[in-house]
Amino acid sequence: MFNALKRTIIAGLGLALVLILSGCGSSPTTFAVKAYSGGETVATFEATSYSSGDGRVYVSTANGRKHVVSGTFSVRRTDAGAANNTARATKYIAQLYSGGKVVETVNASSYSGGDGKAFLTVSNSAQVIFGGTYVLRNIGANVEGLSDGARYKVTAYSDGTVIGTWNADSYSTDNDQIKLKVNGISEALIIGGSYVVEQFR
Repeated sequence: MFNALKRTIIAGLGLALVLILSGCGSSPTTFAVKAYSGGETVATFEATSYSSGDGRVYVSTANGRKHVVSGTFSVRRTDAGAANNTARATKYIAQLYSGGKVVETVNASSYSGGDGKAFLTVSNSAQVIFGGTYVLRNIGANVEGLSDGARYKVTAYSDGTVIGTWNADSYSTDNDQIKLKVNGISEALIIGGSYVVEQFR
């Protein structure tokens, strides 16, 4: 009888352990998608997945519904895996603008661009996407003032408001971005959105 009771207790403990471990599985990956207009948040979605293209993001939510976001927006991973992920060394301070003001800021180790968006690496497996008007500032570059090598004035705009003016030695454009060489530093600033370049030398 003692052996039967012992087996029952062991079986019960084993079942409890299985139930506990099954509850410790990884949480599903989720993303916060925010749309902005006039400096205000106009829509927010908690997405289970997304895809991007044509200057937009296509969002799927847990209820099976699909949403399309264009204009000024951000996509950030929000599940526990992102929170526990290893951050990378910051090379750029990235700011997203709407209504002439900063609506989001993120530290990034690297970036890529395309379709009017900046894809920002923030940790080993998490990425942030900015769509619309954004400025990436290389933290190792001095972008203020007028150097001897400066030849161009570059002014960036958000919804008709000037958000910055810089003097660049040279510039290049690709992937809907302009990249400025300032004080001898290549890619000292990367700008997406509306800008004007004026040569003064």
